[in-house]
Amino acid sequence: MSFTIQKLQSTAARLFALDPSRIIKLMTLAAAAQVGKKLDAAGTDFIGQGERPTIAFRNFRLQLSSSRMLTVLVAAATEVELTATVDGDTEDAIDAVKAVWDVIGEATSETGAFDDLPGAWVYKTASVVHAPGLVERSFPGVRWAQDIVREAGLQVDARASFRITIPSATEVHGFPTVGELVVEPRLTAKQEDDVFYISSPCKADVHKRLLQKLASTP
Repeated sequence: MSFTIQKLQSTAARLFALDPSRIIKLMTLAAAAQVGKKLDAAGTDFIGQGERPTIAFRNFRLQLSSSRMLTVLVAAATEVELTATVDGDTEDAIDAVKAVWDVIGEATSETGAFDDLPGAWVYKTASVVHAPGLVERSFPGVRWAQDIVREAGLQVDARASFRITIPSATEVHGFPTVGELVVEPRLTAKQEDDVFYISSPCKADVHKRLLQKLASTP
């Protein structure tokens, strides 16, 4: 079975194994405004509730080189992590995190090269995929259930809804980190469209192999 990736978004999150005070400097409105201005972000959101205050910067572009421009959908900072989501592969998201860290450093007088900071990466990849026959081949029970309902004289919505979730968990520097593999029809798609939203807690290259495996399930 063939499949086509219509959209691919990658998120990279750097969890820092260091004194939170090194990043908590960002958790002031003044510093956030300065970072947002430097990034030329379309919006800056400050979420001060809960155990981990968060500042998010939405929709901005990063000039990484004379020939490479990245559009970042959102970057977010807490006292323990820095994340970025981009349209593209994981390596693009990683580069976006590093570039945002540099801007944070300039705005908050933070020192230390990013690659010298102890920590670990966590990833997520989300995709919109056109995969004809995916349900029939991989999840036939969904169609069987629909047929039984039809045989009972009831109408089945053309926007068939189901969600398959496989949770995953790990621990990074003492922080529990959870993720999940999700397979579901795209919200706006009809049954006959064969368009699905599939996300995983994996790097983009692994995610693409996962899609290939789903597409080739006998």
